[in-house]
Amino acid sequence: MCKAVADMIEDGRIEGRKEGRREGILSAFRRMSAKGMSASEIADMLNEPVDFVEKVLAVNQLHPNWGDGRILKKVSRKQQSEKE
Repeated sequence: MCKAVADMIEDGRIEGRKEGRREGILSAFRRMSAKGMSASEIADMLNEPVDFVEKVLAVNQLHPNWGDGRILKKVSRKQQSEKE
């Protein structure tokens, strides 16, 4: 396998790990919120931006049956549209 292909595969693995970690954090957001913690408390405990936690919790409230991956995609799209 050539180096370029190997690099692309490794980049994909790294990106997949990042996404997996992010989905795990979303799961923690939902559990903590269910226990009555506020977005600012969750953000402080997990070292995440408050606005990101608020967006995740808002999407989760609108779509409680969605999984972490789907919520992450929705929140990511919202953040990208706000930047434009």
